[in-house]
Amino acid sequence: MRVIHNKSVLITLLSALFIHLVLLMSSFTPIIEYGERIDTFGNVEMWVAIVFISLLYITCFALYNLGLNFMKYIMAVFCGIGILMMSIIFIALCMNIFVFNNSSDSIIITMVFCTVSIFVNIMWFNIVLSSPSGEEKAEYYM
Repeated sequence: MRVIHNKSVLITLLSALFIHLVLLMSSFTPIIEYGERIDTFGNVEMWVAIVFISLLYITCFALYNLGLNFMKYIMAVFCGIGILMMSIIFIALCMNIFVFNNSSDSIIITMVFCTVSIFVNIMWFNIVLSSPSGEEKAEYYM
């Protein structure tokens, strides 16, 4: 059995954590009043979205750790989508503050989580795609 310890494990977990935090925190912001109500806190659709994103992260990362190096490119596409999604949420929250003069704590916290998520995903690109092999891996065989 191969166990891989590397920077990509930490950065992928951080990426998943902050996307989940943004989904949860955005359910407390006034932007949920626009569009469909899937982000209402405690709603079944919100939990389905969280489970779906979790399964997506787990599946892609597990296949990558099994040695399928092409998965890093598929994960890179998802990472780019995550950056785009966080940027759109950040812009919507900025508009809510500056246009509607609505600056609650939940908006500020969600904006911080969006910013950190964008930063973490950019770090993910640098760590995983920087070296030809994907990264430096420490492998242990049992």
